[in-house]
Amino acid sequence: MKVRVKETPIRYGKRTYRAGETFELEETHLTGLERLVEVMEAVEAEEAGKGTKKPPKSEKPKGG
Repeated sequence: MKVRVKETPIRYGKRTYRAGETFELEETHLTGLERLVEVMEAVEAEEAGKGTKKPPKSEKPKGG
């Protein structure tokens, strides 16, 4: 899931993320960090949309 750091810098995946930065966080790692991050995109919302989107239509004219 995509999260944004609130105020306190967070060390995750060998990198330090400062206030206002966004990064991908595994949902299982959210426990205990709820106070420090704001969830931007939840995994459920992303997975619910998978497979339901139609591929973009070609802009080429049909026929010839």
